[in-house]
Amino acid sequence: MISLSILALGSLTEQARLSCLAAFEHGAGAAERERMSRLRREEDRLSYGLSHGFLRLALAAEAGQAPQDLTIEASPSGKPVCRGGPHFNMSHAGDYIVVAVSREREVGVDVEVLPRSHDATRPVSIAVSEEDLRLLPYLAERRDRAETMLWSIKEASLKLTGDVMVDPGHMAARQIGEGIFRVAPSRAARAPIHDAFVRQIRLDEHHVLSLATYESVALSQIAEAPACWRGPPVPNIPMRTDQFAGRSMELSL
Repeated sequence: MISLSILALGSLTEQARLSCLAAFEHGAGAAERERMSRLRREEDRLSYGLSHGFLRLALAAEAGQAPQDLTIEASPSGKPVCRGGPHFNMSHAGDYIVVAVSREREVGVDVEVLPRSHDATRPVSIAVSEEDLRLLPYLAERRDRAETMLWSIKEASLKLTGDVMVDPGHMAARQIGEGIFRVAPSRAARAPIHDAFVRQIRLDEHHVLSLATYESVALSQIAEAPACWRGPPVPNIPMRTDQFAGRSMELSL
């Protein structure tokens, strides 16, 4: 099972905001605090504290531990991991913070804000490989939106593997089902790249979410974690009903 914990900042309650900040204050390690201190703008520091506090609440709910008892560190590839599990990945863009958590498998997640105004002169993204050109019209009518959706698919794949230095133009995405894609090396690739399977979900009119795994995962194995959503539920993604590992997230409406 993969749980998606999704926080909509635009409708965040004061109690939920304080819960996230408290989880960060009581649980964040030295590296997290140092990265936060390097942010110059106060709103960026607040956003960092909210997102990383929310991450700890999501992990604590799945692991059945207190947020301050979790140790988040970097793997040899640089990918953030929770010592002793579960697997997780986090993304923050626009109005959304999303945390994907799984006990069984590695995950990568990405959220992107879709362009609202169309720019016909916008150059082709360097993330688009020659093989991707056939896919773009199926992603969206507008080229700029299609490229953003493609970028999200590839970004989730890179966050799954931790290979953030890979040129996304050396990756090719192929649609294998409704909203499901397989990402593999493109013909331009100069080094091995691990294949990934990505399911893409529209959160709303202006945000898209991509979830990557090493093997194809049935939709029935993906669910929203309870007590964390701050808006209408994600279409076609069921809500978990198993008490979320016996522990609720302390985010109150």
